[in-house]
Amino acid sequence: MKKLLKYILIGYLSGAVMGNVISMLSTMSLQHFFSDALLARTGSPAGAIIVQTLLSALIGAAGFGGMLLYKTELPLAAATVIHFGLIEAVFIPVSLILGWIPFALKDIGLMSGIMFAAFAVIWIGMFIHYKRSVKELNEITKRK
Repeated sequence: MKKLLKYILIGYLSGAVMGNVISMLSTMSLQHFFSDALLARTGSPAGAIIVQTLLSALIGAAGFGGMLLYKTELPLAAATVIHFGLIEAVFIPVSLILGWIPFALKDIGLMSGIMFAAFAVIWIGMFIHYKRSVKELNEITKRK
């Protein structure tokens, strides 16, 4: 439980920072780094920044907290599917609230597809890396 809280806290802080940095980069402005939709919902730039920071932090907490699934007895594929589902379940609603993606099925589907593709690329890369590591360790073990 202590480890879970540590991961969630690290994720929460990382998400808070990364959400604002990504938003700033996507708007290409240092003075207005939140969506117009969020500004309209909150009524003030300070409110928009606070809401964006808190909700971005939830995405980070879900991502980092979910990483502990890989340290359980779950098969790698199951842990990956659950981790992806957790992140997707947090990211899509937060993105809609923050105005990062429009309230349109097409845009939600596109974002989900992009996230799935990114997750798949990362998973395949990690799978290949660990498979090579296991092969190298087996070869070292055979030589002894």
